[in-house]
Amino acid sequence: MSSSRFLFLLFPLLVSGCGFAPVHGTSGHGQNLQNQLSIASPTNSDAFILVQELESRLGRNGDRYRLNYGINVGSERTIVAKAGDTIRYHLVGIVNYTLIDSHSNAIVAQGQTQNFTGYSTTGSTVETRSAEDSARERLMRILAEQVTKRLYAAAAITSS
Repeated sequence: MSSSRFLFLLFPLLVSGCGFAPVHGTSGHGQNLQNQLSIASPTNSDAFILVQELESRLGRNGDRYRLNYGINVGSERTIVAKAGDTIRYHLVGIVNYTLIDSHSNAIVAQGQTQNFTGYSTTGSTVETRSAEDSARERLMRILAEQVTKRLYAAAAITSS
């Protein structure tokens, strides 16, 4: 048996010995959050997509925790043609979040996550607007995934 195949077969034993447990498993720390929190209502289209994505990952209408968030999205010119026209933009998004215990009002976790997406402006006005909308939606999905991962990590730490 080759050494790489041997290591591949040995890996699950090594990982189980270190206390690793999948976050989504039946005894994983992700269960501490699943359907246990309520997320602040969205106030604009970016927040609507973010909340929709968070609810699809974490569940909805729980009463153990409250998740508050703030979103900031800015635009940066990234490629400028010789004539001075911008042909590519990056949307940079930042989400500040706070997970609060609903019973004690104690802050369980808080933090900030940031990422970006890009879009091209080389088409018509309608195509450019559609590309920007699509980039905003992708950005909110990426940020929701990052917030979810950090909340799962916080759940693992606070339940230890």
